[in-house]
Amino acid sequence: MDAHFRRIFVFDGGTFEPLRGDLRVGTTRETLRPRTATVLTYLLENPGRIIGREELIKRVWSNVVVTDDSLAQCIKEIRRALGGAADLIRTTPRIGYAFTGAVHEEHPATVDTPPRWEPHAARAEPPLEALAGGASSGALSTPESRQRKVWRVIGIAVGALAVALFALIAYLAAERQPQSSKPKEPRFSIVVLPLVNVGGGPAQEWFAEGVTEDLTTDLSRIDGSFVISRNSAYAYKGKPVDARTVGRELGVRYIVEGSVQRLGSEVVLNIRLIDSVSGALAWSERFAGPRADLEALQRSVTGRIARFLHLRLIDAEASRARRQHPANSDAHDLTMQGYSLWNRMEKDDNLRARELFQKALALDAEAAMAWAGLANTYIVESRRPGSDDRAATFKLAEEAAQRAYRIDPKLGNALGSWATVLAMKDQLEDAIAIYEERVRLNPNYAPSYYNIGFAYLRLGQPEKAIQYEEQAIRLSPLDARTSNFYMVLAHAHMQLGDAIKAIAAAEHGAKLSSPTQIGPRLALIAACVQGGQLERAEQLMREFRARNPKITVAEVRTRELPGREAYQQHRARFYYALRKAGLPEG
Repeated sequence: MDAHFRRIFVFDGGTFEPLRGDLRVGTTRETLRPRTATVLTYLLENPGRIIGREELIKRVWSNVVVTDDSLAQCIKEIRRALGGAADLIRTTPRIGYAFTGAVHEEHPATVDTPPRWEPHAARAEPPLEALAGGASSGALSTPESRQRKVWRVIGIAVGALAVALFALIAYLAAERQPQSSKPKEPRFSIVVLPLVNVGGGPAQEWFAEGVTEDLTTDLSRIDGSFVISRNSAYAYKGKPVDARTVGRELGVRYIVEGSVQRLGSEVVLNIRLIDSVSGALAWSERFAGPRADLEALQRSVTGRIARFLHLRLIDAEASRARRQHPANSDAHDLTMQGYSLWNRMEKDDNLRARELFQKALALDAEAAMAWAGLANTYIVESRRPGSDDRAATFKLAEEAAQRAYRIDPKLGNALGSWATVLAMKDQLEDAIAIYEERVRLNPNYAPSYYNIGFAYLRLGQPEKAIQYEEQAIRLSPLDARTSNFYMVLAHAHMQLGDAIKAIAAAEHGAKLSSPTQIGPRLALIAACVQGGQLERAEQLMREFRARNPKITVAEVRTRELPGREAYQQHRARFYYALRKAGLPEG
C-alpha cells in the first residue's frame, strides 16, 4: 500500500491535519467535511494573504458550479470549529478571506493507511466506457466493441441534448404565456435583501454584508425552504424596492429586509419579514449589541435572527394558508398550520396540531414533515401530567417518528423527533449523535442544543449540559421552549451543587413558562431549598399547589426519564427538596 506524507499545520493554539480533516484547538477536536477542510488547507497554505472568493471556489470546486453561499458555509464551519480562535479567519467584504495568524508546517512521519479523502485531488473523469455502461478497463476491447461503445456514447449525448431542448422549449413557452398561467412561487421561498447601512462607515458596511450573507446561508437550512442566492439578492442593493415587485421578479413569497444603524456605543439591527403577495409586514424585531466588536456581534446575532425568522415564517405560512384557501388546504398547508400550533406548547394547541397533521397525512402518506409533527404531538402528550396511557401514547410517537425518519433521514424535523424517541428510551448516546447531525444541518436550531444538553444531564455530565443549554438560550432567548432550556440549566447547576446559579436559571425559566408548565416552577422550588431559602420555597409551593392541586411527588416521578447513577442521585435530592417545601407524596 502506498505511503502518504502527513502534513500538519501548526498555528497559535491549534493544529490542522488536512489528510484526515482533523482540527484541534486547545482541548477540542473537530473533523471537518472534505470541502471545508480543503478551504482551510488553502488558507493555511497562504497565511496573511487575502484570497479572493473566485480563487477559492476554483480551487475547491474546480469541476462543479457553485454559488458564494457554498464557500460562505465552509467559512462558517471553520469559524465554528475554531471556537475562540475564530477571529483568525478575516473577511474582506466583496473580496475574500484570509488566515491572519502565523503558520508553520510539519511533516512528522509517513503513514501506510490511505487517507479518508484527498483535500486537493480533483475527481477523475470517468472513461467513456463507464459513461456508456461498458466493460471495466481490464477487459479486452475489440474494434467492434469500441464502435458499439462510441455509438452508445453518441446516443446518450443525443438523448441528453433532446431533454435539454425540450426543457428550453417548455421554458420559453411558459415565458410567453400570460402572467397568471405561470407557476406560483415556492411556498417556503425567501430572499434576504442586503441590509441598509444607515449612517455607518466601511466597518459597519462589511458588518451589514456579513449579516446578510449569514442569514441567507442559515435560512437555507430550514426544512423545505427555497432561498434565493446572495448574488441575486445583491442586484437590489442601494435601490428603492417594493416587496411585491421583488416577489414577482424573484419568484419568492417572503422578503427579509432591514437596516444596521449606530446608536452611541451600540449597533442596532432592525429586521423585517414581509409577505410579498400582500406587501404586509408579517414580523419585525430589533437586535442590538456593542459596536466595539462587530464580528463577534455578527456571529452571535445571526443565529438568533434565523431562529426568530424560522418560527415567524411557519406562523406566516400557516396564516397565509388559512386565509387563501381554508376549505381546500393541501398537505403542505395543513402541516405548516400544525407546526404553528404545536410551537405554542399548550395542551389544546397540541391536540389541534395533531388533527392537522393527521389530515395532511390522509392527503399525502409520504409527508415526512407531517409524520415528524405527529410524533412530536404524541411525545408532548406522553410527558404531560395526567396523561391517560403514557405507554400507548409513546408507542404512537415512536411509530410516527420512525416513519418520518425512514421517509427522509436528512429532514431536520425527522431527525429531531426520532432522536427524542431514542432519548426517551434511554438510548442517549445514539440520540446525541442524531441531534448532532441535526445541528450540522442547521446550527441555529436552538431546541437541538437543548435536547443534547438534557441528554448529557441524564448521562451525569452536568458541565456539558450547561454548555449546550447556554448555547440554546443565546440562539433563542424568547423561544416558547426557552423556559425548558433554563429548567435543564437549573438542574445542571443543582447537580453540581451551585444553588445560586440554579436559582437564577430557574427564576428565568419560571418567568417564561406558560401556566400549564410545571417543570420550571418545581425546579425553582427545589433550587430554593438547596440554597437554604426554605421560606421562599414553601411560599412558592403554596402558590404552585393552588394552581395544580392534583400534582404530587408520585405524579412527578411517573414523568421521570431514566438516566445514569449521578442523575438518579440528583433526582432523589430533587424529590427530597419538593417534599421539604410541602409537596405531598401522593
